[in-house]
Amino acid sequence: MRIRISLLLAVLFFFSSIYSQELDNEMNELMNTNDYLKLKRRYETAKDSMQIVPLKLMIELFQNAAFNKLDKSNANARELLENHQESLGLHGIAAVVFALSDNHKRQGNFQTSSEVVKPFLDYVLTLEGGPDLDMIVKNLKNRLPMGVFGNGFKPVIVRPDRDCEISYHDGDGKLENLMYVDANLNGNDVSFVFDTGADGFDTNTVSEGFARRNGIRILGDSVVITGTADGSVRLGIADSMQIGDITYKNVGFTVAPGDNLLPVDTLFLEAILGSVFMKAMGEFQIYPKEKKIVFPKDESPMPAGGSNMFFQTGQPYVEAFSKDERLLLHFDTGGGVALSSKYYLEHKDEVEATGRLYTEGGVGGFGAMIRMDQYILPVFPLRIGDKEKEFKEVRIMTDIDNLNLGDGGIGADFVRRFDKVTVNYNKMFVKFE
Repeated sequence: MRIRISLLLAVLFFFSSIYSQELDNEMNELMNTNDYLKLKRRYETAKDSMQIVPLKLMIELFQNAAFNKLDKSNANARELLENHQESLGLHGIAAVVFALSDNHKRQGNFQTSSEVVKPFLDYVLTLEGGPDLDMIVKNLKNRLPMGVFGNGFKPVIVRPDRDCEISYHDGDGKLENLMYVDANLNGNDVSFVFDTGADGFDTNTVSEGFARRNGIRILGDSVVITGTADGSVRLGIADSMQIGDITYKNVGFTVAPGDNLLPVDTLFLEAILGSVFMKAMGEFQIYPKEKKIVFPKDESPMPAGGSNMFFQTGQPYVEAFSKDERLLLHFDTGGGVALSSKYYLEHKDEVEATGRLYTEGGVGGFGAMIRMDQYILPVFPLRIGDKEKEFKEVRIMTDIDNLNLGDGGIGADFVRRFDKVTVNYNKMFVKFE
């Protein structure tokens, strides 16, 4: 279930006046697709031939962040800001500042995450406005409240020196596709959706009612968050939470107003265990038939094919194939198999010829429910690694004014088709068996 922080997703670079090589142009264009798997593979063969140092540093900055090498990404950002600001231009500097701020947040240094944007914000506020400038200012200001957590708020995991196993259970009614895990929070037994697609401010997400009943301490408010709609949330903490025999300390929460995280009365959801916990654990293995999740003592080896997953704005994207076509799919156990408006735009004629129009559909998330015409494909094959499954009645979103990064998403319904699913956020791969 995706709750996205508002970001400047389109990164523009102003190196054109010094471009002299086709390779540099190619790499610049590839970087702006946000396809970090393709970029990584191409950069490994091209970096020694590239001429423009700031462009190489920019590629390494975003590539290292995408593959969870945050210290290296921070070093790239500092070098760019200290030595190459004139080459970057305003939008390039903004992209670097945003990336550095997000990296520090992911590392639990929330105060530093907030502070790194302040000098640039002060400068931007002296410039004459415009739509692009207004968006930069908005995104910079949205990062300031994160400082309320302070530094050193990175999750701390205390676990036995062995594999740790927890059970999960399905949701009820229309939410039966979700995976729920039980925990103990401040002496109360509670349930959370196990959601790889929830990264809100690198915290977990709960309703205000849930926070109040379970003793979550509120630290800050009026934080703007962007999901299906913009809205304000508060930030909260708990000293620790018990999940099976794992003690999870420094538990951060995004606290949404009301008692229900969803915008409709017919569906109820109040607590999400987000990817911040999963990233802290490093690796987890889902066994759908046994309905259990294992956090292994020793990490699995990298598959022969290498990494097939990367982070973009905190969200995991997985490389997949439908027949011979390569796709990037959001890995979201809080969602389901669906294809995006980007896919629809690129396959419009085929989709409208073979799919069935559905006019009663919509997309729900933080703050709103958006009605949207959809097409339903009767059959759609998907392959990840060497495992392929055929899905029926796959929905395709049609709102081309709201294009997404990827071609769609896979969720718990895809996971349940396998005996074992391994997700490793240190080596950045997902393996289906």
